[in-house]
Amino acid sequence: MSLFVVILVFTILLGCLVVAGVIYAFVIRKNKRKRNRSLVSALVSLVFLLLCVGYLTFRVVRATVALGNEAGKAVGNVAAEGLVESMTNRVSVESPQVKSLQSFEADSLRGKVDTSFYTYLGFRDWWRLPLMYPYSIHCVDVVNHGQLVSEKEVANVTTANDSKIRAMGVINITHLSFDKKLLLVRVQDTTAQYVLFDLADQNQEIFQSEAELLKKADLEGFSGPKKLESLQEYMARF
Repeated sequence: MSLFVVILVFTILLGCLVVAGVIYAFVIRKNKRKRNRSLVSALVSLVFLLLCVGYLTFRVVRATVALGNEAGKAVGNVAAEGLVESMTNRVSVESPQVKSLQSFEADSLRGKVDTSFYTYLGFRDWWRLPLMYPYSIHCVDVVNHGQLVSEKEVANVTTANDSKIRAMGVINITHLSFDKKLLLVRVQDTTAQYVLFDLADQNQEIFQSEAELLKKADLEGFSGPKKLESLQEYMARF
């Protein structure tokens, strides 16, 4: 039996003693000696009764506060999770673009790539545009320029600063087109340049015009769209 229950039972008994003492004193009021003894007993019982009531009140208040804190934490956690989710850029695994990218997977990878690689598009002002696994383009603040990275060694793509993210040396990408083998991009620094990136061996060639890029891509058997689209247009596919 817990201390709280013992004190509660004792409190009830003290209450009964106080009431009984007062009633008995009233009944024998003509016998001053016995009346006074009864009143003293009732008074002592009342003092202990008040102490017990104070203890019980303290325990109840403390338990209520603790319960309120736990409830507050639970509500806070739910609210925080909701806030994080509302700031997360994610698309459905049923998205046609996600299905298209999954179809690019090599037979050895079929069914082994975590779907979040294709569905997780970043958080707040950090964006990732999935390409053929394991490549993606990362953008900060706005989706109008980004850098090519490999996430082959990344266990969780939702971590923006994962040390295992490998930059491929192609930055300031503004436009792109790709198939299973080749990635064609336009990069914009002080002047526009065009890069042909081999997704298999990670070799790259730089061209000064889009026409030269497309000519070389044709020679390499490129089967993707011949028109490079902006990163915003590509993002809209999801």
